[in-house]
Amino acid sequence: MFKVGHRVNTKIFIGKSICRAVCTVVVTAVLFSAFLSSLAGYKASASSLINLSLTANKQVASSGDEIVVSVVADNFPNIVSFGGIDFHFDTEAVMFEAAEVAGLPENFNLTYDDNEVEDGLVVLFGRDEIAINQLAEQAAMIEDGSIDDSETLIDPSFSSTSSVALMNLRFRVIDNAPDSTRFYLTNAKDFKESSGEFSIINLEDGITVTLSSGVSNDASITDLKLNGYDLVPAFNEDDMIYQAQISKDVTDVVVTAVTSNSKASIRVVGNTDLDYGKNTVTIEITAEDGYTKKVYYIIVLRPENLIPVGAGLIDTYGKAYNFADFPQSLSIPDGFVQTTRQINGYDVPVFARDDVSSVLVYLQDENGKEDLYFYNINTRSTTRFNAGVIIKTSKILTPAQIPVASLVPSGFSSSNKIVNDVEISGFANDNGDFIAYFKDEDGKTQFYRLDEETMEFIEYQIEEKNYETEYKVLFLVFVLVAAAEGILIILIAATINRISKSKAVPRAKRV
Repeated sequence: MFKVGHRVNTKIFIGKSICRAVCTVVVTAVLFSAFLSSLAGYKASASSLINLSLTANKQVASSGDEIVVSVVADNFPNIVSFGGIDFHFDTEAVMFEAAEVAGLPENFNLTYDDNEVEDGLVVLFGRDEIAINQLAEQAAMIEDGSIDDSETLIDPSFSSTSSVALMNLRFRVIDNAPDSTRFYLTNAKDFKESSGEFSIINLEDGITVTLSSGVSNDASITDLKLNGYDLVPAFNEDDMIYQAQISKDVTDVVVTAVTSNSKASIRVVGNTDLDYGKNTVTIEITAEDGYTKKVYYIIVLRPENLIPVGAGLIDTYGKAYNFADFPQSLSIPDGFVQTTRQINGYDVPVFARDDVSSVLVYLQDENGKEDLYFYNINTRSTTRFNAGVIIKTSKILTPAQIPVASLVPSGFSSSNKIVNDVEISGFANDNGDFIAYFKDEDGKTQFYRLDEETMEFIEYQIEEKNYETEYKVLFLVFVLVAAAEGILIILIAATINRISKSKAVPRAKRV
């Protein structure tokens, strides 16, 4: 009995041991899995760590020099907003001038609080309004069921795994500055990702720029402009030669250059009395030391015509035209003066009149034929100008072919009339009225009557035949006839009734 019980207890003991071992393995596996998951989570969040540092465009600067300090992030994980970032500088060494977006997209709006600039602090903020609005729209569509939250949505925010210059801050070295100046960051916060999470920010050490007490030999420039005309290529301080095209009527241009050192001087030559064709404008920059120089060149092309290169339009019917110069012998109607209008994005020469919405332009069609046209900027309609065109207040009328001869009003016959020294084909009646068939700028055709006093054409409404009076007369005749017939019927009925009575009661006979 004891042996059997001993065997049973032994089996139970072994079974419990196995269960404990299995449980231990399972628990260990679960804990290990959780540990791995936590590690995976840690690795996933590692990409949200952003290191911010500063760089400067120069390590040594002199009085009057511009120092550009960039705030650089070593990565940018779909950040939609950030700030404030406290940027510190030494007011005894440099003067703050401006802050601007650097390597971020243009839609990233950068603002800064300069209330404490006098104390050497600029607080910076950034916000991607477009991305924020698009993300809000996506969230709203998911909430109302327009889209499934399981769908793969495009993240509109900017992202980069490499370094990005967030912004540039510009400073000017002041006179009597110390031997060096330091720039550094504190309290950078609220770098919000498109997911709604906030990145962890690590601030690296600031930077120090050595300041020289001697005169500057900096002859570089930070910007170059020509009267608002575009330079090709776009300005880069390392590019010394540029091109620009101006209008035919421009003879002088204004060159604006911004020197890196405020004590450098600028000398511009060749920007006045420009000839047709190529002109070379020279911009000479001399550093404060009086010896160091840099020379920039702008090749200015003044065309022999007033039409910008590539200027054209497509009218409301889809027909394409190119603008052409007005010929010298061109005859322009009275009251029109030459001016400039922006049409299809180009500033082109036109002839305009105050009381007329259309302007006269000289166009070349797809077949190369050039002609004078009226062009309505609002409706994009083109009307070829000719001697028969009538110009009235706010409307241009062009003679048109009558589609059906029966449209000519009754009583009118073909006739011609001289109107403002132009012979107009139309129709006249015995009362001396003269009408003509015209098409306006919108393509609408109808008759217009000539007002003999003002010699202006006004809209003519064809009088339709008045049937109302005829209907009234016919109705009255019908009523009279019906009444006469009624009276006649009554008389006939009375006569028949009298005859019938007389037959029913015979007269007495005499004996």
